[in-house]
Amino acid sequence: MQNLATELGIADRVTFTGEIPFSDVAAYLKAANIFGFASVTETQGLVTMEAMAAGLPVVAVDASGTRDIVENEEQGYLVQNDADALANSLSHLLDSPETIRKLSANALERAKTFDIENCSRQLVNVYEQAIRDKGTGEFVNIEKTEKEDQNADAN
Repeated sequence: MQNLATELGIADRVTFTGEIPFSDVAAYLKAANIFGFASVTETQGLVTMEAMAAGLPVVAVDASGTRDIVENEEQGYLVQNDADALANSLSHLLDSPETIRKLSANALERAKTFDIENCSRQLVNVYEQAIRDKGTGEFVNIEKTEKEDQNADAN
């Protein structure tokens, strides 16, 4: 990658950090402007959530895990699994500071929905509904539990 950066004439604008200690990851994320993510195997969207919690708009391949976290054109851009599509979206975003600010604010707000209290409350609601529905032949209705969460937040 370092050789490629040199060949492309961008070596002076690219930093290859090597391994970052876990305790420093948040600081590195906060130093960035955009989170670009080319992986198609992010099953839970954890790195994407971490980036959004740091206020970064996301440009990522539209794949499972990531699409569960990022709403296209709300917190960033989800693109097809194609290097040009990813590069074009990154370039488009870099050319629009106002869009970066908007998507950054949205990313922070979306990240809050994944905080430990909210996720724990959702999990408890699912279990409570499962207990209520036991023996009735009904299945847990996720939309119903999400509405209960919203009502609890409003009260």
